Amino acid sequence: MNYATGCAFNLDEIFMNFDKSKLKMTSALCSNINKNPHKIALIKKIFRVALKIIINDVIDNNITFTLPTGGRKSEIMMSRISGEQFSKAR
Repeated sequence: MNYATGCAFNLDEIFMNFDKSKLKMTSALCSNINKNPHKIALIKKIFRVALKIIINDVIDNNITFTLPTGGRKSEIMMSRISGEQFSKAR
């Protein structure tokens, strides 16, 4: 099993290679989303809040969140490890 330790990223890095032309918002105020940095900032803020809710739910309620990645399997989950297993992971 591989454990991600010491990795970090910010929202700008997440959205760096994201195809913004695939974003769809249903509002007259949100037309031409790719040309307005305020709209991109709004999307990042919504994403950050949603991710925080998901991570808190995973931690507090021991759930597994399945990401909508199409044919690939991607999940956010948590399991406690200790002892030799923790030492090996670190």
